[in-house]
Amino acid sequence: MKNILFITLFGLIFSSSLYYEADPFYLFEYEMDQFNSENFKHNLSNRPTFDNSQIKDFNLSYNAWYYYNDNAPNLENTSNRWVSRGSSFYNSIHLDYFPKFDLPFLSHNQVLLSLEPYFFTSENLSFTSYHDDPLFQALNDGLAHEQRPYLSTGFRESQLLLVNNDIGIGYANTNMWWGPGLHNSLHMSNNTSGFNYFFMGTTSEKRISFIGYNIKYVFSKLDKNLAKPFFTGFTADFTIHSNPIITLGLIRSFLSGGDLESPWPETNNISTSDAMLLPFQQIFKKGLNQDAYDQTLSIFTNVTFPKSGLKLYFEIGANDHRYDIYDFLQHPDHTAATILGFRKYNFFNNEKLILGMEYTNLRKTRYDNRPTPDWYNRSWFDYNLYDGRRFTAHSGADSDDFYVYFGYLSPSDKIIISFDYERHGITESVNISEDEDLFFVPEFKLEFKIDARKKIDKHELFVMYEFEYLDNLGIVHQGIDQRFARPDRKTNVFGLGYTMDLK
Repeated sequence: MKNILFITLFGLIFSSSLYYEADPFYLFEYEMDQFNSENFKHNLSNRPTFDNSQIKDFNLSYNAWYYYNDNAPNLENTSNRWVSRGSSFYNSIHLDYFPKFDLPFLSHNQVLLSLEPYFFTSENLSFTSYHDDPLFQALNDGLAHEQRPYLSTGFRESQLLLVNNDIGIGYANTNMWWGPGLHNSLHMSNNTSGFNYFFMGTTSEKRISFIGYNIKYVFSKLDKNLAKPFFTGFTADFTIHSNPIITLGLIRSFLSGGDLESPWPETNNISTSDAMLLPFQQIFKKGLNQDAYDQTLSIFTNVTFPKSGLKLYFEIGANDHRYDIYDFLQHPDHTAATILGFRKYNFFNNEKLILGMEYTNLRKTRYDNRPTPDWYNRSWFDYNLYDGRRFTAHSGADSDDFYVYFGYLSPSDKIIISFDYERHGITESVNISEDEDLFFVPEFKLEFKIDARKKIDKHELFVMYEFEYLDNLGIVHQGIDQRFARPDRKTNVFGLGYTMDLK
C-alpha cells in the first residue's frame, strides 16, 4: 500500500495534446484556446475529435490519480475511476502514434493509434446504500462493484482508426461524449468506462465553404451490461461559421437485443445486421415492426459569439417513438428531456475569468390519460448501465440537475469552483402526495467542488475537493417519508494528481 501511494502521489495523469478527448474535465481548456485564437474550425459537441493541422506523430505519458473518499461513491464523469469509500489509485501509460502515409492510389492517409494500459484499485470499504428500487440503484452512489478491494486493469482510451481526408473507420474503446452539455448528456457521456465499438465517420469537422459538418456512426455490443444488448448510435451536426457561429445537431441512439427477457419477444431476437441499421429507420413508429427497441432521439444547437466569449446551448430529446406527426403535435413533451446552458469566457472583461450554468431536466412528464415512462427505465436493458454506472446522464430517471460554476483560467493556472443541486423522484413524490393526501419531497443532493491545476513546463499538478450533502434519501415511492426515517448523508472526496509529458 505504501509503495502504491508513493507511485500515485508522484505519478502522472494524462491530458492528450493530440486529440480532443471526451472528458469534460478538459473542455474548458479546449474552448479557451479556441476563443483566444478565434479558431473555431472544430465543433466540440461530439468527442473525441481530432485536429490534424496540429497533430504530432507521437506522444507518451504516464498517468495516475489518488483519491480519498470518506463515504459512499458518487463522483460523476470519471470514466474507469470508480471512487468508492476509502483510498483509490489509478495509474496508466498512454501512447499516441499518428503517422501519415500515401498509397499509390490514395493519398493523405493516416493511422490514429492510441493505447493506454491502466491499473485501478479502490479499497471499496462498506457503505450504506438507501435505494431499494433497481431503477434508482443505478445512480452513481450505488454498489457498482462488490469486490473488496475493487481492482480493474486492461486497456482504456485506446483506438485504431484508418483515416483519409478526415474520414475514418476503425475500432476503439475511447470514452465518447455526445451533445452540447458539460455536466450531463442524454445519449453518451464518460460517466463510466468506455466500451468497445466500431466507428465510421468524420474524425474532425469537414468544411464546404463556410459550412462545417460532422457525421459519426457507432456500433457495439455492451459486454459489461447484464443484458449484453447492442448499442447503435448516429450523430450529425452542421455548423455555419459566421458571427455568431451556429451549430445544429441530431443524435439518434438505440439499445436492442440482449439476454434479459423483454415484454416484447422481438426485442431479443434482432439480428446483428438489423441492429446496425436501427438509426436509419423512419422516425415515426407507424408501420414499424421494431418499436420495442429503446430509442433516444434528440436535436441540439450551439450558438457561439467569438468576440464576447459566450457560448449558448440547448438540447431536447425523447426516449419514445411517436406514432405519427399528429401524435407528436398533440403531445410534444411526452417523454421529453432537455439540457440548456451557457459558458461565458472573458467574464467581467477579464480574459481569464469564466462563468457558466447548465440545467438538465429529466422529470417524468404527467398525463392522466397517457402514462409516460421514465428515462433509462428499461430493466431488460439493465437501466442503461455499463460497468456498474450509466453511460447516459448520471442524474438518472425522474430527475433534474442544476449546475453552476465560476473559474479562473490561464495557460499555467486553472481553478473551477462549482455548485450542483440534483433531485431524484420528482414527479413520483408529487403523485404520491396527491394520492395519499400527504406531503412528500424528492431526494436531493447538494455538491460543492473545487478543481485546481498548476502547470510548470511539462509538469502539471491537479488538486480537487468535493463536499456532498444528500437528504430525503431512498426515493419517496418506496413508501416512507425519508426525512424522518433515515438520516442525511455527507461525503468528502479529495483527489491529487501530477502530470509530465514523457516524450
